[in-house]
Amino acid sequence: MSQEPPKRLKFAKILEGVSKKMKADFDHISREIEHNLSKGKERERVVREFLATYLPHRFGLANGEILSTDGQVSSECDIIIYDAITCPVLKKDDYQIIPVEAAYAVIEVKSNLTTSELLKSANNIAAIKRMPKVAFYQTKSDIKRTFSLYDGQWDYFPMLGFVFAYTSIDLDTLSAELDQFNQTIPPEYRIDYVCVLESGGLIHVLPPPDGMRLYAQKNTRVGNLRSDNPLMAFLVVLQNLVLQSWTDPVRLGDYLGGESLGQPRYPSDMVQNLPPEQG
Repeated sequence: MSQEPPKRLKFAKILEGVSKKMKADFDHISREIEHNLSKGKERERVVREFLATYLPHRFGLANGEILSTDGQVSSECDIIIYDAITCPVLKKDDYQIIPVEAAYAVIEVKSNLTTSELLKSANNIAAIKRMPKVAFYQTKSDIKRTFSLYDGQWDYFPMLGFVFAYTSIDLDTLSAELDQFNQTIPPEYRIDYVCVLESGGLIHVLPPPDGMRLYAQKNTRVGNLRSDNPLMAFLVVLQNLVLQSWTDPVRLGDYLGGESLGQPRYPSDMVQNLPPEQG
């Protein structure tokens, strides 16, 4: 009687099957849908459905924009991972607007990743990562939570950024381009991981023997990961970072910009004895 394979191997085989289905969906969408915008939306939907299966329900998944209290609005984000429990959401059909404080990660979805598309994504993600997270209700506690990431300590969860591509040009070319771009910005503004479904991904590395890192640091460079199961590598990196996320409740009033909620009217017996200038 053959011994049952370890659960780790079963999980890898499950994701191999999911990967094959995603590739089949990609081919089907390419053949059957003529409009490029519709193709893109369908490919984003496939990735969102995958993430919805493998992320806990406390995470929401949205297509839309991210805004901050200083008036910044991001470009359209293919996928936003946000806190589904505490996040106030403005929604129109399937398009959502998410306060940056409640957003944990953004994912750009690409059909075929070229150097120009990669650098466009790198700039978009860097811009979103720069948006200030300040509108929180402060909890009264002697215990202060911080998060260690990107060579720093944060009193909020920093924004994560990923790229998911179905196909790409040569990974060596992509890693060289992203490595050069990364030298111009701090670690916290860099793409965290690039997944290419057909071949592998782009990763942060230190010189041997330190090897692969799950996120950027001051001295990391960009290498590439050749993998028989790129989807598993992507999920492991994503979960390792996102599952550690937390947020204090978002103080939505900070987004009103001084806008009045209205003029209060008081019960007559509450104000009848007040001087006229107070009543």
